[in-house]
Parts: sequence; C-alpha cells; structure tokens
Amino acid sequence: MTRHLTITLSPQTVQALNREDMALYLFAAVRHGPFASGAPGTAGGAPLVWLRRTHLLQTTTLTFEDTLNIYLSSTEIEPNAVVVVGAQVDTALGQTALLNDGRQLTATVSGLTDTAALINRDDQSWTWGLCRTIADQMAPFCVFPLHGHAMGMLAPTDQILALFATDSTPPGAIVQTAFGPGLLIDFVAAATREVAFDIDTGWRSDGSVWATPVPAGSALGPLLIAR
Repeated sequence: MTRHLTITLSPQTVQALNREDMALYLFAAVRHGPFASGAPGTAGGAPLVWLRRTHLLQTTTLTFEDTLNIYLSSTEIEPNAVVVVGAQVDTALGQTALLNDGRQLTATVSGLTDTAALINRDDQSWTWGLCRTIADQMAPFCVFPLHGHAMGMLAPTDQILALFATDSTPPGAIVQTAFGPGLLIDFVAAATREVAFDIDTGWRSDGSVWATPVPAGSALGPLLIAR
C-alpha cells in the first residue's frame, strides 16, 4: 500500500525555514519482538533519520510504501552515529533472513506472521534493522543489536514522526531526542493525511485523533520503538 503525507506551510514559514537553514525530518515507528511480551524497553535499538528534505515549498507531498529490506551493518549504536548499510536483502512480513557463517545474507519464504526476522549464524555481533521505501528511495529507519547466533524480530508500523529542525543531521543518523517540534501521525485508518505547520505556532491537524504533538526535547526511543 502507498501512503501520502501532505504538509502545508505558510509563505512566512517557508521563508523562515529556508532563511534559517532548516529541514524537514521524517522518522518511522517499529515494533520489536518477541511480541508475546509486553515488557517496556527498546531492546537496545534506536530510531534513524528516515528522510531529510530541504528547499521546502508551501505544499509538500511525500509517499511511503510497504516494501521492505532487512539490512546488516557494522556501525555501532552510539548517539549521532550514521548507520552504514553493509548488506541488505529484499524481504516481506512473514519472512526470515539468514546470515550464515560465510556472512551471506539470504531470505526464506517461511517465517513468523507479520514479522521480518533475522537469524545470525555467525560468531560475530552486528547491528541490523529495516529499510522502507520513502520518496522513491529505500532507506533505513531503525537499528538494533544482533549478537552471534541470535535472532532478531521487527515489524514496521503505520506511524511516522515529522519534525522541523536545523539542517545538520544526515539521513541514517541515530537520533535519541526530538530536536524540534514534531507530530506523530497514524496511517492505520487512512492512506492519506494532511497537516500544516507554522514556524511559531507549530503543527496543526484540526484536532484529529490520528495526530499527536511531540514537544521538542522528547525522547524518541520510547516513542518510536515498542513491542
């Protein structure tokens, strides 16, 4: 399914954002397994900048899709680190990828329902996560540890976070704190959402239940990573 997010800005807001070298950032929420447990915690994972958009216009429409890749990386999970995708394989929910002892990544047709999983049959620990198509590009949006001979389980959700902030953080960067005012948008009930942003008054969604304001300074891990 293709989903569309339209963001409307006032002329004054566009001028201010461009003059002050600010960018639109998108993040995507994910669930981690085992899903039978309701225990809180991020399993050591972190959200990544999924998309950064500069040169902003009064109306911007962004699309994202359900297409997924499982990726593998040697980047350590540290604040502000930029994850480098070392290997990736096309996958779908219900499939499990295998990393064999020859460090080859393959996907199988069998797996856990509504879950993208990765089994590490190597002795080395790695980091891993999911890539999802946004604005016609496959990009990583989360990162988790994967120890030797371990199994990781992830499932994307229909929630994304949009925020505006200074254009200083690249796509793929680990971000732990909302560095600007954000809006958490839920696409469960509809494939199209329309919101507006003003440089001083913030986000507006006409009181819709599918949109939740996220104040600057909020912790992103508990917001974007859940069981």
